[in-house]
Amino acid sequence: MEFLLNITHNYLGIPIKTAAVKEQDLHILEIRSQEQKIMEFRIPVSEQKPYAYDYLAYVKAEDYKGRELCLSGSLPSAFFEQVIQTDEPEKSVDIRPEIHFTAGRGWINDPNGLVFHDGIWHLFFQYNPMNTEWENMSWGHAVSRDLLHWQQKDVSMYPDEHGTVYSGCGLVNERGLFGLPTDALLFFYTAAGGTSQWSKGKQFVQRMAYSLDGGETVAKYKDWELRLYPETEGVQKKELPRAAFENRDPKVFWHEDSGAYIMILFLDAHDFAILRSENLKDWEKTQHLVFEDAWECPDLMELKADDGTKHWVFWSADGFYFVGEFDGWRFTGPGSHKEAYGTKLPYAAQTYSGLTDRTVSVAWLRTRHEGRLYTGAMAVPRELALAKKGDGYRLRLSPVKELNQAREPFQTLHMTNGCVTYKEPGRPFWLRIDWKEGEPGNAFLTIGGAGWSIDRKHGTIRYYETPTGLTETYTAADGGPLNQFRVIVDRGIVEITANHDIIYLVYETTDYQMDGFLTYEGEEADIGVALLKN
Repeated sequence: MEFLLNITHNYLGIPIKTAAVKEQDLHILEIRSQEQKIMEFRIPVSEQKPYAYDYLAYVKAEDYKGRELCLSGSLPSAFFEQVIQTDEPEKSVDIRPEIHFTAGRGWINDPNGLVFHDGIWHLFFQYNPMNTEWENMSWGHAVSRDLLHWQQKDVSMYPDEHGTVYSGCGLVNERGLFGLPTDALLFFYTAAGGTSQWSKGKQFVQRMAYSLDGGETVAKYKDWELRLYPETEGVQKKELPRAAFENRDPKVFWHEDSGAYIMILFLDAHDFAILRSENLKDWEKTQHLVFEDAWECPDLMELKADDGTKHWVFWSADGFYFVGEFDGWRFTGPGSHKEAYGTKLPYAAQTYSGLTDRTVSVAWLRTRHEGRLYTGAMAVPRELALAKKGDGYRLRLSPVKELNQAREPFQTLHMTNGCVTYKEPGRPFWLRIDWKEGEPGNAFLTIGGAGWSIDRKHGTIRYYETPTGLTETYTAADGGPLNQFRVIVDRGIVEITANHDIIYLVYETTDYQMDGFLTYEGEEADIGVALLKN
């Protein structure tokens, strides 16, 4: 069926039904302008009569004002009748975390294109505005001036004939390449060929986009493409050489000591590549790396250690990391992997470009937010550094300094008979627990309907939640004792660090109102609470 619209407003509102659907319940929606396809999405379709939907997904149509767009697909006429035009997309009203970024509607995953420029922190991210499940990978966009409070912008990149838009990175065009100004933003991403009907038969390639207006709009650069295996176009996956099909997730940075740009790329299984270029056009593969258990979304960064040295850290999506050295061509000296995350929620973290004196990382949190019209969140950004531990180094993931600047003074909580109770304020807050010296014992912490049993001596933390009955156990890789708990509480998300931020745990709870009590029971400790400023 076809539906013609004369465009008079800035946005189209597409009706979305988010009920769990099977593959056969997803239908193709095409949007064309003068017979040229400009968008394609797979969307869930309601079988209800009259046609029912849960929210409107807004597609920017400003560039087509005064022209006619054709919407088509095997969708009921009632669906097309619900499409609207508007200049002001409706704001979401869900109760949601305040300092953990969530999209207004739809699904988010990996952070992409992280770049700090002109005082603004840009957060691009994998985005499906057309459902609360993974699909239609696009790049969403949000901005912040303090890394805590985010404003969602228009979608930056939609799928096209080359494929859906998978993960990638961003940087400032400081060397004025491609004939673009030095303040242009450059983005490298994976065009995931074969992941949509529009790109059927194509393979994964790396492509580039740019912005000339500080990230407000992003244009795809037509004349840049990186193919590791150019001879495989249209070849079946089973016939491809290893690493040819889904090479993806480019992370690009300038390596000053060797005078070149470096690209870290995921290949396949546990394989990665390091590539090198002096002009961002001509690339040489300088190393093939195999890291057992590590998988996708690589990063490579130089970090300061608390003993005054610097070392390079190779990173993968699960928070597996390897400490070694890098000379601009090869990463050497890593031992076995270490794990930055003690729970499974954080994933696919990426570091910001545009910084010279700090390393800031943002992780995707695989939260579900059951019963809400959005899925996924971003963790509180973390500053990365290394701590000397025995004959090796461990990663520290400390909350960014902006969080410390945004809090009110700590309020000391006094223990009575081994117990502390504090009424939650309905606002994000930061809890600190510093135990007294002596033989480490046990403690129990509850926040709303969630509880943590802490065995300090053996380095074990057990998580409980009612009414779900969920339990989860973490034991520190280095064993006990546990000390220096820091807890960030924010409407359904709780982040915990311990032992000077070497231990990092994240939990999703069902308590979004934050209107219960915080209680602590156990051995004597110095306990304080600081509310975060609005």
